[in-house]
Amino acid sequence: MTKLLVFVVLTGFNLTGLAQHQEKEIVLKSLEIQNRQLTPILDSIVLHEKKCDYYNCKLTFVINVKTSTFNPSFTIESIPDRNLAFNLEPYGFFYNKGHLFIVDGDIAEELFARQKESMKFKFLEYDTSFEEYDSEGRRILRVVTDDSFTMWEYRITGDKIVFVSGYSLCGSEEKQ
Repeated sequence: MTKLLVFVVLTGFNLTGLAQHQEKEIVLKSLEIQNRQLTPILDSIVLHEKKCDYYNCKLTFVINVKTSTFNPSFTIESIPDRNLAFNLEPYGFFYNKGHLFIVDGDIAEELFARQKESMKFKFLEYDTSFEEYDSEGRRILRVVTDDSFTMWEYRITGDKIVFVSGYSLCGSEEKQ
């Protein structure tokens, strides 16, 4: 009986150690850019990111839309970890210059049109209590978004997109 109890307890500890992060899947609608003013803005942001030390081809962008306010606006933020972006519960995606853009927040029909096509994306939902380490023994913290990336804010004024502000810790900021 004692051996059985020890076996059950040890097995339980091993199983909790395997819980780490949970693999999930999200289905997002493909989006098409409706407002052609958005394309050169996205192109210039990708071009800016390519000059940064942290840039790599897997860099993902999140567009957060707020149309339910008095001044409709959106932000575009680069994010190094797609898993964090998918945890935001976005509703759509598109690719520009080979980069994935994930859209969340309010639905902005003046910016994007939903397409019939959808795509499944697999991602990890991080268990924040799980301690993960890199090859050099340093703890990896995934719950903190690295602020060394960029964020750009725009206001939607009628049929125009107006630059509001932006920041980047790599190089100078450029108005779009």
